[in-house]
Amino acid sequence: MVKWANFVITHVRYNQTETRIIKIKRRSDLGDKLGSPVERTRGQIVTAIGNGYTYVTATYADNKWSKGDRVIRYNLEGEYFIRTDGNKKKSDNLGRLPKF
Repeated sequence: MVKWANFVITHVRYNQTETRIIKIKRRSDLGDKLGSPVERTRGQIVTAIGNGYTYVTATYADNKWSKGDRVIRYNLEGEYFIRTDGNKKKSDNLGRLPKF
């Protein structure tokens, strides 16, 4: 496995309307494998991306991890959002990650 990013997001928890991330589970990308899952808040992810850390999403199936998309942070009307697509909407979206 080639290193994809600093961290890999594997699970997500949204609010009731699924417009805001509450928490995620991330794993360190160790190059040849992924580390153990650690829960982080939305605010921690926004800050980490702002500090230059890179994130991608990934899913696990058939005993292997599959790389998803690059996670970006953007500012819309003074508020930060986290997404994997290029849409500039006032909501977070990490694709079809498993929820926890």
